Amino acid sequence: MIKVSVLYTNSETVEFNHEYYSNTHIPMVQSLVGSALKKVEVEKGLGGRVPGERAPFVTIANLYFYSIEEF
Repeated sequence: MIKVSVLYTNSETVEFNHEYYSNTHIPMVQSLVGSALKKVEVEKGLGGRVPGERAPFVTIANLYFYSIEEF
């Protein structure tokens, strides 16, 4: 199994709609990729290494496939 990660960097000016991403964008990706996509995980950045620090990534999406060929 392989994992393809898509990382969305965070900054003071980043605006990211998590609801849209999870409910619209990810299902669109699933429909385009089809049965080759075995699993999807969406992680929301909550914080950095120390209290009060911004998370380095606003979101990380992990897409799982059985092989490079299927990807």
